[in-house]
Amino acid sequence: MFKKSVKERDGAMSVIEAILSDVRDAWRSTEQEFRRAIQMTHHGNFTFLDDERAQFDLTLAVIAFESEALPNLFPADQAQRLYELTYELVDTPELGDYATTELTSYHQAFEKCLDQGRFQVDAYKAVAARLLKVSEVPLEVGGGVTHFRPPAPS
Repeated sequence: MFKKSVKERDGAMSVIEAILSDVRDAWRSTEQEFRRAIQMTHHGNFTFLDDERAQFDLTLAVIAFESEALPNLFPADQAQRLYELTYELVDTPELGDYATTELTSYHQAFEKCLDQGRFQVDAYKAVAARLLKVSEVPLEVGGGVTHFRPPAPS
């Protein structure tokens, strides 16, 4: 009968907070997977120098993934407002434009793969490469290791 309405800002903030919570909850296993992947190819020890910053970066990558769905879920004008709100809400004075720059980089990596006609899984790998800030992402394929090279920056 009655539809409950949520203000766009409140809804966007709730989604960001849920993603941050999920990243925090999954951080230890995620970190172990990063370590395993790096050790498989580089045979060295791998440690995040700043766990909190690494979690924030992962949160930004997940937000970038999730916001790719906005045009499929909402009318174009509302999707654009939510997209802009996301940028506004992750912006922190302490980090300057870091968060918005990273979100933009994740979106560009994702969209570039899709624009090149590559499968969506390649776009996810490109974002993972951006997240790790490496030129290649090691992948285990059929029991062996291969490398995915993300698209060159525009």
